[in-house]
Amino acid sequence: MSSIGGIYRFDGASVSRRCLAMLCSQMANSEVNISQVLHGPVAMMYGGCHAGSEPPDDQPSITSRGEMLIGDLRIDNRDEMLSLLRGDFEEEQCEMGDAEIITAAYKKFGLNFLPKIIGEYAFVLYDSHARRLLLARDHIGARTLYWYRDAGKIVWSSQIDLLLTIVGKREIEEEYVACHLTLGPEPGITPFKNVHLVKPAHVVVVTPDGNTREKRFWRLELSRQIRYRRDEEYEDHCRALLFEAVGCGLKQGSAPIFAELSGGLDSSSIVCVADKIFESGEAKCSRVETVSHVFDNSPKSDERRFIRYVEEQRGQVGHHLEGERYRLLAPFDDESSITILNPIILAHAYHRGVSELMHASGARVLLSGHGGDEIMCSNSNPASELSDLLVQGRLWRLHNRISLWANVLKRPYVDLFWQSAVVPALSPGMQVRFKRGPAMTMPPWFNKDFICRMNLLERMRAPRDVFGFRLPSSRLQSIAYQLLVKNISGGFRQGMAPIEVNYPYLHRPLVEFMQAIPFDQKVRPGETRSLLRRALRGVLPEGIATRKDKGNPKQVIFREINRELPRLRSMFDDALVYARGYINRNEFLRALDRVGHGLGAETAALLLTISLEFWLRALESQKIRDRKAEASVEYLQCFSSAEMDFKPFASAMAAPGS
Repeated sequence: MSSIGGIYRFDGASVSRRCLAMLCSQMANSEVNISQVLHGPVAMMYGGCHAGSEPPDDQPSITSRGEMLIGDLRIDNRDEMLSLLRGDFEEEQCEMGDAEIITAAYKKFGLNFLPKIIGEYAFVLYDSHARRLLLARDHIGARTLYWYRDAGKIVWSSQIDLLLTIVGKREIEEEYVACHLTLGPEPGITPFKNVHLVKPAHVVVVTPDGNTREKRFWRLELSRQIRYRRDEEYEDHCRALLFEAVGCGLKQGSAPIFAELSGGLDSSSIVCVADKIFESGEAKCSRVETVSHVFDNSPKSDERRFIRYVEEQRGQVGHHLEGERYRLLAPFDDESSITILNPIILAHAYHRGVSELMHASGARVLLSGHGGDEIMCSNSNPASELSDLLVQGRLWRLHNRISLWANVLKRPYVDLFWQSAVVPALSPGMQVRFKRGPAMTMPPWFNKDFICRMNLLERMRAPRDVFGFRLPSSRLQSIAYQLLVKNISGGFRQGMAPIEVNYPYLHRPLVEFMQAIPFDQKVRPGETRSLLRRALRGVLPEGIATRKDKGNPKQVIFREINRELPRLRSMFDDALVYARGYINRNEFLRALDRVGHGLGAETAALLLTISLEFWLRALESQKIRDRKAEASVEYLQCFSSAEMDFKPFASAMAAPGS
């Protein structure tokens, strides 16, 4: 995971070396060597602490025509890109790094080069001829890129703390808080006012007059359909893409690769595919190791039985992080280190444990099964298939499939026809009127004024498909993908530990393939993830391939809340969430007591509230730290005009080049 940062002055004046040194100091740590470049109004910094591309990148990358680029890059379709660029440059193709490929593609195709690149990346490119700056992220936002703009400059960084130092205050963005308490933050916003994230699959174009324009450069294709005659053809295609997706993470250098192994079908598939690739000799990493979170005292949440199936097939026992040591809701060693508000704050001990294990092994890349549920379809709901058939007017086929599903699910034919065929085919507004179930309500401890002011009830409704698919199954698959992107692009994992997390199930060709195939390839009566199971016959252990249920974390969650109840009651006796008007004190304490007695159905909302309080306390610690630093040193001015003062701490002057 590389660190990048930089600044662009709109007035055309040169950035001072002193300012550049101070920017570098905010990025620096003991493992990163910062390289830097100044070119008139632009300064760029790069810390190459990552798994490494082949060949390694030399950044910042500067072309003879005046393009400058820095990025946290992993291009997965190098051969395809080199083929497109053949004959357009003098360098040997095999010697080109990822940064050189991007600048060469920009030179040949202009902004149209962006959708041609497949991989995980965040980069900034400056075109000195056009005086144009581009900030771009990949289709899922796997790597962070924050930016801040005022009247005189734009500053960017892969690390949000650098920009917060420049802004000078940590002012909470309540839009983000409202999203956190409902369906998660929208791509592009951060917990702090005036600090932004580049949206996934978007480029921010910055012109010399200070204007910024966001443009989406990739989207799921509405018209694309993949139709084969036989199941085996779908299975072969899916298997090839799964091996390609996992292989991208195994070819980033000779260091060991870690993979999360929960015992579920998704993470187990990633590990077993990685082993097959390693056995074939196509991996560049030295070995693949697994890491699992296990719970001796919560047997209903412990997945070691299924983890063991994979470990026995591998002939290797992985790393087991015991729940008693790496606890949910554990106190922070240093709460001021948590900058991003997110729900996995509550599991920070586990994430730090994974990071420590990887660091000790010299590993930097972690393979995650996150996204498998949504992309490979773990939901046994037949609504997607049945409503598609209704919309397509295939009524005889619809009748036969309803009869089959009704028998499998033990539901009445008429009920299944109405709830799973008719209602999902209606417009989103009409669906709300006819869907069965209790009326949507907010947790009783949410402050009523905050609910109204931030329109929380409306935020709880399922998002709309931004791509505009016609068939209900395509819309639902698209929405599931959008929710995944919201979760990944927020930078939650990067905020927990300095490791590079790869998401094979979100590999762009695999996402596009799963969106384009018929729904009955994904889910069949009595078999979720049907295509995944069929594609990996002979790869997965039998106990995993035939597993029907999913792990249930409820027991460990209730146990950990009960263990921490005395600390939580003390913390929430006079909590910051009350002072800011987000939460009603008496109602929340009652909710805590209900959970303490094993009652209460709103555990997810409870955990989101607790994580919000944890973050607010961390924020107060950061403000105290900042105030102490301000009082102990004198601010320095790095810009000639008063309105462009940049005021990091004077201690930054110890950085090289100052």
